[in-house]
Amino acid sequence: MKKLLLSVARGYVVFLIALQLLLLLSSLLLHTTVLIGAPTLFEAQGPTVFRAAVVVTIPVFAFIKDYWTDQIKNCPRWMWKTALALGIYGLLTMVLLFWHRTDRAAAVVWSGFPLGFEAISVCVLYPVIWRKYLSEPEVERRALHSIGMIALMAFGFFAYQAGYLRHPTT
Repeated sequence: MKKLLLSVARGYVVFLIALQLLLLLSSLLLHTTVLIGAPTLFEAQGPTVFRAAVVVTIPVFAFIKDYWTDQIKNCPRWMWKTALALGIYGLLTMVLLFWHRTDRAAAVVWSGFPLGFEAISVCVLYPVIWRKYLSEPEVERRALHSIGMIALMAFGFFAYQAGYLRHPTT
């Protein structure tokens, strides 16, 4: 039974890594199209990709042990340097809004900002599986916490859709 729980927890982490990589690639594609001057794709898909990035990144927080910077350094050197570069790039895109308050600048920021979070999330999860950064019981416990975060987000989403979390109109 213990082996099964650990296998399920590890499979869940691999699933999260796959989702983060898929989101990273889609965000990179979306951001590239915005940079080359095709903001219509961003207008159509940007908010959806941004929301997906937030929803998939929140459960990753359960796997952060102590300092995330120490954890990502357990990835291959090229991986964590790329993740930090994308994180810094995502933050620097926000500076763009201070000088250019246009729709195009906003599209660059909203499409570039999630890149760092997605890349860093992959680097947070990588050592959990391939470097044994967390002990087996810790992986199981943190996977349950992560699933709990997903359940809480789903509960909030459905409560909002049902009208329980909306501001009452007068």
